[in-house]
Amino acid sequence: MFRLPALGLADEQPASLAEALRSPAIELMVDLATAAGAPAFADEHASLLARLCRRLDGIPLAIELVAARLGVQSLEDTDHHLADHIRLRSGRILASSARHRSLRATLDWSMDLLDAKEARLFSLLSVFRGPFDIAAAQAMAGDLMDADVAMRALLSLTTKSLVAFDRANPSAPYRLLDTTRAYAQDVLKAQGQWDVAVHAHAQLMLEAMATAAADLALVDGPLWLDRYAHRLDDVRFAIESCIAHTHGVALASLLTQASAPLWFRLSQVEEYRDRVMQSLDRLPAASDPTGIQRPR
Repeated sequence: MFRLPALGLADEQPASLAEALRSPAIELMVDLATAAGAPAFADEHASLLARLCRRLDGIPLAIELVAARLGVQSLEDTDHHLADHIRLRSGRILASSARHRSLRATLDWSMDLLDAKEARLFSLLSVFRGPFDIAAAQAMAGDLMDADVAMRALLSLTTKSLVAFDRANPSAPYRLLDTTRAYAQDVLKAQGQWDVAVHAHAQLMLEAMATAAADLALVDGPLWLDRYAHRLDDVRFAIESCIAHTHGVALASLLTQASAPLWFRLSQVEEYRDRVMQSLDRLPAASDPTGIQRPR
């Protein structure tokens, strides 16, 4: 995925809003905050906008996360709370650069603002390697929350810019950016739920591939690909993750077989052959693929 470099910052004390908006970082902040419902900005906000973007090191994702908050919180309060958070957290964050520390602190701040259901769903979504739809997110939530609660949590995460939404992809419009996925994955691992969630994700892919196979005779070829092609990265990840654990090899074998139509329809025959051989090589070590509980 293409990563945007840090955006240009304004002088610390811009004389006016117009001067401040010459900074790409401030321009992005104002555009996103306005779209999120923030009140109009004026000249007296110029210096505070400049300070806030400088605090975020001009990082586009960090700016997006904070701008989403400006729809429900004043610029002054947002700057004050973020400054406190970065000061308290930055010393405990081990990262390779100041920019990484700023981004990590901003993600921590955004995470702290989530309610329990939103935070749980956000961490679980880190298992997806490609785009996904509402039904897939609800399935990952499992018994943790009912479908309506999971849907509301997903929509809230999208509004807060922790989950990306792509209108051009109606079959699977949601996805986590690489940076937010890595962060959410760290959270899930810290909770001790990574292996459980990965297994649940593999089971979900197995169910999706069974549905895809059943649809082969019912759905036109191009429409079938529109509906299922986005699953390939997740199928890859699920197979690899299951093979990496002895208890998941049987599940990897089942998923490899069930996903055959997808690989062939996408002309990934050589890779599919390698996946089959890899599964066969490990199959004798397999145990019951249903022996792990859902995330709790």
